[in-house]
Amino acid sequence: MTSLRSMTGFGAGRADGPGGDAVEAELRCVNHKHFRLTSRVPDVLLSASRGVEALLKEELKRGSATLNLRYSWGSSSGARYELDEATLLRFMGQLEKVASELGQGPPNVAQAALLPGVVSPSEGPDGATLTPVVEEAVRKALAELVRMREQEGAALARDLDQALSAIEVEVQAIEARRGPASKEQAARLLERVTQLLEGRQVAAGDLARETALLAEKADVAEELVRVRSHLEQFREALESGALVGRRLEFLAQELHREANTMASKNADTQLLQHVLELRIWVDRVREQAANVE
Repeated sequence: MTSLRSMTGFGAGRADGPGGDAVEAELRCVNHKHFRLTSRVPDVLLSASRGVEALLKEELKRGSATLNLRYSWGSSSGARYELDEATLLRFMGQLEKVASELGQGPPNVAQAALLPGVVSPSEGPDGATLTPVVEEAVRKALAELVRMREQEGAALARDLDQALSAIEVEVQAIEARRGPASKEQAARLLERVTQLLEGRQVAAGDLARETALLAEKADVAEELVRVRSHLEQFREALESGALVGRRLEFLAQELHREANTMASKNADTQLLQHVLELRIWVDRVREQAANVE
């Protein structure tokens, strides 16, 4: 059986490249109805990271993922940056003019060097060299994220199982009370109708039939049949494992619908108590099902 997975998780990975260079990957994921990827990639890795989304889609089917990639120059690779002196001098001249007009001190050279175009990479490995390094780092981060999702998925499965068991207890209680509640409601209706007629002649058989029909409309037998069916399908989906999140959300919504219908039908205090308790557990199932991949 495949493990149930949550949609949230975190993973990190690092891979070493030629000349002591390295790529670090961080992957985070939160709930989302579909798979969506947001990437933050430095320019030097743009070409090498083109296949990353397809790689992630092979493993992640739902969730909003954020991938951060970082590239470290190797110490053995020599200088990798060039200073554009002409650009720096132009910036310094402009900054000195503004500083003078504002009565400020001279500009800081180190800060001016951070301005766009002053310092730039002088060289860098091509995409073909870095692609396997990027993919290795991402695969490591992905493996760690999947492990976390499976751990959380196991906890979700236990919690869902507990909630389903609690719902089954309430269903049994509702079923046990349903018969007596229906008879009591029919008797109350008959008494009320008799009082309203105030001695007018109505066939006893017709009166009993009409009150029985009204009581039947308030019965929850059909809802209980559907709830049991949804519970059975829910457990089957849990046992089948991963990638059942959408199915679980649908079944949880159907359980919610049946619970609401039962609540709207009933005036019996004891039965309504069990229905309301059932709704509490159904809401718990809906919340947790929304976390499953």
